[in-house]
This record gives sequence, C-alpha cells and structure tokens, in this order.
Amino acid sequence: TVVLFCSFALHTAVGQVMFVAQMAFFARVSDPRIGGTYMTLLNTIANLGSKWPQTLVLALVDPFTIPGYVDGFHILNGICVLSGALWFFLARKSVASLNALPLAAWAADFRLHGTATAMQSMA
Repeated sequence: TVVLFCSFALHTAVGQVMFVAQMAFFARVSDPRIGGTYMTLLNTIANLGSKWPQTLVLALVDPFTIPGYVDGFHILNGICVLSGALWFFLARKSVASLNALPLAAWAADFRLHGTATAMQSMA
C-alpha cells in the first residue's frame, strides 16, 4: 500500500506540474485579440488528446490480466511507461521546435482567402 500511495502521490504531483506548464504555454501563444477563445480551443484539443487513452487503458485491463499470475493493470502500467518514454525520446525535438516558434506563428489569421475576389465579381 505504501508503494501504491507513493505512486499515486507522484502521479498527482507530476500531473499538476504538467497542467500548469501546459496552461502557461497556451497563455503565451494565445492571440491576444481572441485570447480566451483561443485558450479554450487549445485546452479542448489537449483534453481530447489526453482523455481517450485513459478509457482505452481501463477497457484493456481485463484482456491483459493473466489469471492467477499478473493483474492486467500492472502489465498495462509497464506498457504505458515504456511507450511514454519512447514517445518522449522520439518527439522531444518536434516539441522543442514548436516551443521555439515565434509568437507571430501562433497568431490567428483573420483574412478570408478568396473573399475579396468573390465580392468583386458580385458587384
């Protein structure tokens, strides 16, 4: 139970640090002209990307359980840790390049492409 408690405490602490870092990134790159809306969009996309794996993993606990030997939770926990470490090493350069983009690259483009031509042809 001590290992489970420490694991849960570490997970909670790291999750909070990641959430704060994510919100700070979203606040930094949000276009000030539509700040709240942009932050909501980014947060919605992040939530969609982070919630479905939890449901999938919970659904896979029973199929990964080996009766009498290992609970599927422990097997999936190991798989998730290994896949997370692999993703970190494979994606860290891409994530760093996104973080290094100038703020102007994240600004919303309010120009409607092709609208001026269509309006002129209607006149």
